[in-house]
Amino acid sequence: STGVHTVAFVMSDGDNLQILQNDFMSSRHWSHPQRGSYPTSWSYSPAMAQLMPSMLAYVARTATANDSLTTGPSGVGYAYPQLYTPTSREIFAQATNQLMAEARMSVVNVIGVTPSEQSVAVIAAQPEVDGIIYFTFGVADQGYAGLHGNVAYTNGKPVVGLRSCLWGDGKSGDKVGVEGLIRDLHALPKDPSNPQSYSIIVNEMGNGWDSIRNASQILMEDGGFVRCERVVVLRLL
Repeated sequence: STGVHTVAFVMSDGDNLQILQNDFMSSRHWSHPQRGSYPTSWSYSPAMAQLMPSMLAYVARTATANDSLTTGPSGVGYAYPQLYTPTSREIFAQATNQLMAEARMSVVNVIGVTPSEQSVAVIAAQPEVDGIIYFTFGVADQGYAGLHGNVAYTNGKPVVGLRSCLWGDGKSGDKVGVEGLIRDLHALPKDPSNPQSYSIIVNEMGNGWDSIRNASQILMEDGGFVRCERVVVLRLL
């Protein structure tokens, strides 16, 4: 669409199996009575296909058309692929691919301190992977958004840095509340040919799904924004 900025939201902490059994299922998150009213991607460990298949089956069965699952960082388990040897990185990527197929996922969230092609190339080469969202983990006040929406390609697949973090209630910076996020998004371009016109926002789980609902509602009322129906449309970037 012309004259719009496209926004997608993803929930954090899906790599944590203990959270997936507990807080993830609470009324603040997956069991929120209004879940499904706005598109949301939920990071979720593909290892649940083997470790807790009944819980994964429940999530799949109760998902709405506005819910999609992406892997927790960095795929099969919480890890920094940049620190692996080439052989270990290949094994990790193949295991991630296998479990993504079982969990029916197509987007990988990868975390790392220093983004590099080596940290994502082997994962991007896997057939189940359509795209990668990169979470930085280094400078504390940047949260996961140290790449500020940067887009690159490896093996023909997009690697997209998070634009901003819904994390706390800050009014400016990379970790902001709803008010700060809305202000920042309004300052960005609305040209579909410009990669800066697309934003993936991570909602830190401590904020609850209400943050995504509130931000989505304000953006739609303000006009000039469209919601990314599913994070799997990353290829459109």
